[in-house]
Amino acid sequence: MKTLVLSFRKRTENSSFLRLSRFIKLINAYTLYADAVLCIDGADDKAFVDCVNGDFDCVFVLDSDLATFSYANLLMQLGYSIGGNGFCFAKKLISFVPDDFEAHYCAHLESALKTHFGTCVQKVKFKLYGLTNQEITDITNGICDKFDGVYFDTQTDNLDSLTTLLYSERAPKSLVDGAIREFILQLKDSIYAQDDITLEKRLNDVLRLRRITLCTAESMTGGRIASRLVETDGASDVFYEGLVTYNTLSKERRLEVSHSTVNEFSVVSSQVAFEMARGLLKQGNCNMVLTITGYAGSSVNPSGNEGLCFIAVGSERGISVYKYNFKGDRKHVINMATNAALFLAIKTAESQDSF
Repeated sequence: MKTLVLSFRKRTENSSFLRLSRFIKLINAYTLYADAVLCIDGADDKAFVDCVNGDFDCVFVLDSDLATFSYANLLMQLGYSIGGNGFCFAKKLISFVPDDFEAHYCAHLESALKTHFGTCVQKVKFKLYGLTNQEITDITNGICDKFDGVYFDTQTDNLDSLTTLLYSERAPKSLVDGAIREFILQLKDSIYAQDDITLEKRLNDVLRLRRITLCTAESMTGGRIASRLVETDGASDVFYEGLVTYNTLSKERRLEVSHSTVNEFSVVSSQVAFEMARGLLKQGNCNMVLTITGYAGSSVNPSGNEGLCFIAVGSERGISVYKYNFKGDRKHVINMATNAALFLAIKTAESQDSF
C-alpha cells in the first residue's frame, strides 16, 4: 500500500521532524511504509486536495489543528466524511492523527487497517506498575530506535500500565526477541505480568502458586484492597480476611498497635504500619499480611501531608515497610495507594517459597 504522511507544519520547522519520525515508526509496525512525507502550510488548501487526490492508499494527516481552512468541507466535496475517531474511508483511508497518538491512537488504527485492508499485526503485552506513561514511553522510544520495525503502545491508569509491543508478522524473529529482551531488561522491576491481567488477578495467581494465604488491614484505603481481591474468581482459596481499622483506637485494639508508638510517631508512620502487620501476623490466620496507613486527603481537616502513606508487607520471615507520597484528590490518592499495595504484595509473594 502506498502511504503518505502529511503535516501542516512548514518544512523549515525542524522541531516537527522528531514527531514525524515517531509516527513513521508506529505505522511501520503495521507493515505500512511512508512512500512520501510532506509538510505543507496550514493555509494551503490546494496542496491538501492534491495530496488527498494523489496516488496513495493511505494518507495520515498530522497537526491538523494548524489548518486554517475547513478540510472537513473539502473532504465532503471529494466524497469523504470524517468519523468520530478521525478516520474516513472512501477511495482510500485518511486518518487525522491526534496529538497523543503515542498513547491512544493504536487501537483505532488497528481496527481501521483490519477492516479496510485485512492487515493484522502481532502483539506482546506487558503489565507494569509504578511509572508514568511518559517515563515508559521515553524508554520504549529508545528501544524502537534500536530495533527498527517494532512499536510500543502504552496506556496508564493510576500508575498501572498496559504496554503492547506491536510488530509485523513479517518482522525477523531476532528483531522482536531483541526488543522484548531489552524491554524486560530495562523495566524488570516494574513488570508484574506478561499478559493483560489486573493487579488483583496476578496477586491471586501468585498466592495460589506459592500456597500463601493473605490477610489485610487497611486504614486510608477503607477496604478497597480487600474489595479488589474478592473481585477475582477463587479469591476464597488465598484470601482469609480483610480488616478496616480506620480509627486509631481500632488499630490499637484489633492489631495491638502500641499507643506510645502512635503518640511518638503519629498514626501515619512506618512504625504503625509495621505494628499493624505484626499484630495481624500474631493472630495466626494467614502466612502473609498487607497493611496500610496514610492520609488520603481532606478538605475538612487537612493534615498538610495529603497523599503520604506507609504500606507494610510481610510474613514470618520478616516485614518490609514502604513509603509513598501520592499527588491528587482524595479518590485518586486512594486508587494509587490501592494499586501500590497490590503491586508490593505481588513482588513480596513472588520472592517467597511455598509455605
